[in-house]
Amino acid sequence: MLSRTKVKILETCRTPCSFTQIVKAAGVSKRNVATHINQLEEAGLIVKGEDGKYRLTDRGRIELEREIGERIESAELEVSGWIDSSKNIYEEIEKKLHLHGSALDLRPTRSFLDILLGITWKDIIESFIMLSKEDREYLRFLSRLYVKSIKKFLGSTPDKMGFMEIRAAWQIARDMVDRREGLEFDFKSAWDELYNNLSEELKKKMKENNLTPERIFKKLKIFSYSILERIQMMKKGIL
Repeated sequence: MLSRTKVKILETCRTPCSFTQIVKAAGVSKRNVATHINQLEEAGLIVKGEDGKYRLTDRGRIELEREIGERIESAELEVSGWIDSSKNIYEEIEKKLHLHGSALDLRPTRSFLDILLGITWKDIIESFIMLSKEDREYLRFLSRLYVKSIKKFLGSTPDKMGFMEIRAAWQIARDMVDRREGLEFDFKSAWDELYNNLSEELKKKMKENNLTPERIFKKLKIFSYSILERIQMMKKGIL
């Protein structure tokens, strides 16, 4: 894995930024940042443009995705017992979504990467327990949306599926509504059913953060792939 500072620099360079902006985001000395920038440039992960700003290369984008994904998977292994203790498939998915930072959708000013770089397994469990009412409702909404979008997959209904089967159905689904041999998938009807029952407070926060059906569909679709699968898709230009 790359060092914390290098990962922070890569994250900052998702959008073109100056050396000063990188120093501020990384939180270390200018000399330290200069050393890391040189190493990242030599590795072909970032490049300095004619405007003097640094930005991620395609290779850098893939490497950053790998770093974040590996940290999530490492955290998931550490709390596997906690995830396995879930009472039902909905709670299991809620916990997995929490590990992927989904609760932060309602407060985008907080950096998931900052949390991920310094988190421990105890932090994960405690933060899940301490979620606000709206955060909990949002994760509950996402988990049910994830399951209920699948009407039938390979002859089975969601109530008879485990997470891996549900995940596979999401991977195969081509769009929000996809009906063909072996798959009956309908994200739109599941959204309409579940969204109407949300509290007005949560609906307001979702609207403020532009959490539209299209955006959440894409988030859940990405959630359905492992880090290696996402990297392969990025190399092919799918993500």
